[in-house]
Amino acid sequence: MLTVGATTKRRQNGMCFSSGTNTNIQDPKRAEEQLRRNEREHCQIIDAISQAVIVLAPDGSVLYGNKFVLEYTGLSLREIQMGSHCGLHPDDVERVKNERHRRLSGGVPFQLEFRVKSKDGQYRWFLVDHRPLRDEQGQIVRWYATGTDIEDRKQAEERVQNEILPLREETDHSSMFEEIVGSSKRLRDILSHRATARASGARIRTRRWSPYDHC
Repeated sequence: MLTVGATTKRRQNGMCFSSGTNTNIQDPKRAEEQLRRNEREHCQIIDAISQAVIVLAPDGSVLYGNKFVLEYTGLSLREIQMGSHCGLHPDDVERVKNERHRRLSGGVPFQLEFRVKSKDGQYRWFLVDHRPLRDEQGQIVRWYATGTDIEDRKQAEERVQNEILPLREETDHSSMFEEIVGSSKRLRDILSHRATARASGARIRTRRWSPYDHC
């Protein structure tokens, strides 16, 4: 145990008195060592998770990225700490930057979807869930962001959209036809006949309509 002391001497009525304070610096040193030990164990637990995990400071700066993140991106921890948007798709950077800043200020959990570049150069979609960690006073001391690969879901959604688009266009054309033709049975029959003839390759012969024709 190391003790540091400060002593003051004074004389009174010919007698010498001394007073001072002794400080034991062993406890602060032990506390610091325990804190470092806890941090190491904390990082080991995060590294054991088979999912992307990033630890953020209250302002959104990166404090730590787990083993999954480093292996997927091929980046070092230092590189990730240097830029919180490192590895994002260029088309997503501005949106994610603005949205994350706004959501972090709100202090409530939120989710973001964006593409992240892998070490082989391919981009995949991730759903990133942000959760705050608060101290005893309710102040946010950390944000934990966990990423889930949703590339397969995004591709499925794109396929569905590509299938729906022609149907939507056909529906729009049908609606436009209804609006133009309206309730005129004669005009509907003529257009229907022309469409049938066009489909069969037959030539269409029409005559000029006269107001004296009987409907």
